[in-house]
Amino acid sequence: MHTNRNQISENGNKNNTPSLNWDDARIFLAIAREGTLSRAAKRLNWGIATTSRPLERLESTLQVRLFTRDQQGYTLTDEGRDLV
Repeated sequence: MHTNRNQISENGNKNNTPSLNWDDARIFLAIAREGTLSRAAKRLNWGIATTSRPLERLESTLQVRLFTRDQQGYTLTDEGRDLV
């Protein structure tokens, strides 16, 4: 079977669909468990900005908001609970 190279992205997915980065999923779980970005960053031994970027990338890849953010911290959305 002949496949056009333009139909498969470099990560092997057809139609250039982004793939899940498992490191981003690990950060997502840390934030879900800890409830705040700062506690998740502390648990991971990372800075807050370093911790927030993978979450933003994961939400962008999945095209869904995983947390609501407020002064109390991060609360899983229905989609976030489904992902957990």
